[in-house]
Amino acid sequence: MSSPVDWRRNLVALWFAEFTAIFGFSFAFPFLSIFISQDLGVHNARDLDLWTAAAGSVSGLAMAVASPIWGILGDRFGRKPMLIRSMLGGAITVGLIFFVQTPLQLVILRFIQGATSGTVAAATSLVAAETPQFVQYLQQNFPNNISTRILTSAPIGSSPVTGFVTAGRICKTLTVHTKTRTESRTTYSEISCTSQ
Repeated sequence: MSSPVDWRRNLVALWFAEFTAIFGFSFAFPFLSIFISQDLGVHNARDLDLWTAAAGSVSGLAMAVASPIWGILGDRFGRKPMLIRSMLGGAITVGLIFFVQTPLQLVILRFIQGATSGTVAAATSLVAAETPQFVQYLQQNFPNNISTRILTSAPIGSSPVTGFVTAGRICKTLTVHTKTRTESRTTYSEISCTSQ
């Protein structure tokens, strides 16, 4: 007979995993236009804007299309395999970005990243599946109670935000101290970093 799942321990582990994943995804994002310009050789301002926008937005589009499919597979095969799939899918595609030679390859990899990742949804569904019935009762019967929100939603909900903000702050510090910002005009990376 297997021992019951310690949902609090899993919640802490998932918080850290989500923080790390979103930190990693967000850390590279502000440097996208610099990567496209300096490493992929796109110097025309209009083309740089186009490729940066395409690479930045295509992952969200792919995630919107793929998420219902991953949800159905999660119902069939379990939440944990979907979380592992999303973490590995994101990590592998981010690692493969190092090898791209053209902006089109970058956009394709970002599309694959969006289609294979989705770590927040996978982690949230895993936490919901492992949460005891008492906590679920609190959520259903006292949805506006602050204690219920803190106990159930805040831990998983705060990890992506914390990872995103931390990555943005570090990116801003790096771009200020390394002087790698594009001098001629406001680029996507500056807007992303300063919005943090």
